[in-house]
Amino acid sequence: MAAIDKFQGEKKTYEMSSNHLYAITPDDVNELSYIPRAIYIGSSGDLAVVPEIGDPVVIFTNLFQGTWVTVRVKKVLATGTTASNLIAMV
Repeated sequence: MAAIDKFQGEKKTYEMSSNHLYAITPDDVNELSYIPRAIYIGSSGDLAVVPEIGDPVVIFTNLFQGTWVTVRVKKVLATGTTASNLIAMV
């Protein structure tokens, strides 16, 4: 199932308040349920993602616990992701 973008057609910015948060379970096959505007890093590590547009894998390294990564992605990959307790802000 393709990820649903609840803000399609609107200005895409992480500064907007969130009306939906959900825990992310990294997965190499399935797309996220909803495309987030940002991802909260609960425990430090690396974050491997596939951007909303395109298929190249991007790995953010050495992310600190308690930070937000303001990215719009369709997948958070298990392979390459060592950060945990991830929360999507939609």
